[in-house]
Amino acid sequence: MAGKLAIDPHPTLLRDLLEQVVEAARPSAQAKGVDLQASVRGALPVMWADSNRLRQVFDNVIQNAIKFTPAEGEVAVSLELLGERARVRVRDSGVGMRPELLPVIFERFRQGDSSSTRVQGGLGLGLTIAQHIVELHEGRISAWSEGEGRGSTFTIELPVRTPPQPAARLPAASDRERPLATMRVLVVDDHEDTLRGIGVALRGAGAEVHCAGSAREGLDVLESFGPDVIVSDLAMPELDGFGLIRAVRSRAREEGGTVPAVAVSALASREDRERALEAGFQEHLAKPVDVPQLVQTLFRLAAT
Repeated sequence: MAGKLAIDPHPTLLRDLLEQVVEAARPSAQAKGVDLQASVRGALPVMWADSNRLRQVFDNVIQNAIKFTPAEGEVAVSLELLGERARVRVRDSGVGMRPELLPVIFERFRQGDSSSTRVQGGLGLGLTIAQHIVELHEGRISAWSEGEGRGSTFTIELPVRTPPQPAARLPAASDRERPLATMRVLVVDDHEDTLRGIGVALRGAGAEVHCAGSAREGLDVLESFGPDVIVSDLAMPELDGFGLIRAVRSRAREEGGTVPAVAVSALASREDRERALEAGFQEHLAKPVDVPQLVQTLFRLAAT
């Protein structure tokens, strides 16, 4: 809304980027019993684009398709080169959309079911942001559905602009561009959009990320995933972030008991911060998340 969203283009392998997003989404699909497929047609050149922003677009559309597709359904992701444009399509066999929703699906706060008892959460901003990012790349995004219960198709078309100098002569991505490369981060938050957003941002910074939708799920995967750092919300149902970090600190070192942890929460008073540090967190950051600050904090904690 403020007009401050900008892109930082650099040489981007669109095929590799899309494959990374699909693989990151595969656990979510498997957990729901959804068949996630991907196909690429033709050779795609190195593009001049903002890979982190495009990752955000692809992740939003693919995760939405999984969210609104029931068990035993299918989500198909395809990428092909059409002249000077690359086309990404995400088709699902899910709940579909009413015809009157199609012209307004990309409007802010627009949701297919906006009632207070709706099953799926979210703010209705993801598709608006995705559209803005695609348009900043001088591309276009569209949605189509034959109606409720008949699935949906989202199509993203992007101009294939080659880098201003040969890709082979460009330097490889620097540590500054991917400061969290080789780092494993466990993110715990019960709010799906926040969990997804932090996950996408940290993957864009190079981290391997496991997203847990509850404190108990985080504890279940702690030893097997072996994170270098934990990022956790504080206010969560059943077991909150304070209970999570106390349970972590009660474990032996080899079970992940000493892993550094960052609290990221809307509970942002001085008392909340002190309570979080006393419980066992090393840092406390306020929501909404400042991604550069979070990345810098994780880099510093992992280095200590």
